[in-house]
Amino acid sequence: MSRTTIELYRGDDEECTVRVFEKQNDNSIKPYDLSNVARLDLYAVSNDEPVIRLSSTTGDIDILDAKGGVILVKFRHEVTQGASWNNAGYDLQTISNSGKVKTVVRNGTIILGKDYTPSKIEN
Repeated sequence: MSRTTIELYRGDDEECTVRVFEKQNDNSIKPYDLSNVARLDLYAVSNDEPVIRLSSTTGDIDILDAKGGVILVKFRHEVTQGASWNNAGYDLQTISNSGKVKTVVRNGTIILGKDYTPSKIEN
């Protein structure tokens, strides 16, 4: 399991490459094998309210290297545009082809930086 901090800028399109590791019985770590994963879901909550919901089923998360445990998480600008929160907690779950659910990132944090550019610039 890992604790991961993602920093975003409010209203921007952002991508984040994540490598997921799995702790072994001997306390060593190895990349988490995503070969048997049917779905990945990332949920973020701020002040007990859901603020971000991303999924591989909607194209927001791609597996780049299944054996290496590497994924690409895409945050479209609409996800954070106009957001009033600054920090959110999140987790990332996998659902295997057989339906097994595994939380591979727990207690992650998303930090949302303030956007100073107005959404509409007057000429």
